[in-house]
Amino acid sequence: MITDPALLNEWVNVIRLRSGDEVFLLDNTGQVFHGRIQEILKKVSRIAKVDVQSFAKDMNVSQHLYACMLKKDKFEWVIQKATELGVEAIHPVISNRTEKLGFRSDRAALIAKEASEQSGRYFLPEINEPLDLEKSLDDATQGGGKILFADFDGDSLVEIKKEIKKRERVNLFIGPEGGWTDEERKMFLERGAKKVSLGKNILRAETASVAGCAILLAD
Repeated sequence: MITDPALLNEWVNVIRLRSGDEVFLLDNTGQVFHGRIQEILKKVSRIAKVDVQSFAKDMNVSQHLYACMLKKDKFEWVIQKATELGVEAIHPVISNRTEKLGFRSDRAALIAKEASEQSGRYFLPEINEPLDLEKSLDDATQGGGKILFADFDGDSLVEIKKEIKKRERVNLFIGPEGGWTDEERKMFLERGAKKVSLGKNILRAETASVAGCAILLAD
């Protein structure tokens, strides 16, 4: 039985499902419930079970994206596309040159949920609260794995990916519109982070986030 108002509104008024239609329900644990609608009303829907399948996380790497916050529409786009690509966690970062500080975790979670549904993900990404760069580096260090930060004169991320083991955690830091300061670059290097390049062209911050995710998560 389904009673979630938002889901039922989508089924009834957006997708316009009817009795007899098949649906797939996910619970963020890898369980996928395959059912057939017996009855669908505005406040309740009854589902007959067809089968249940279990899936494990199978991405090449466990990618944690540490992206400096951008203006609302740009950062929401980063959340959407990073989710579609399969990142495991998104960490908003406040750097010296970050211009936008407002962050709504509920809005971010909704965007990630909708992107997961659209892309057929079995697991939602973890959405974290914003931290300044130093605390973000603390978090990445405690989490383990490689720490990479994108900069214009770094080593090729495409080549570095060849050194990454299956399911290894990779913490990728993407800077703000104005780039990293010299002080921040020094902070990365003192923590043992590796400087990486996303290509020859100068990318916008939001493009860099998506490009980095795509490189790391490609088969």
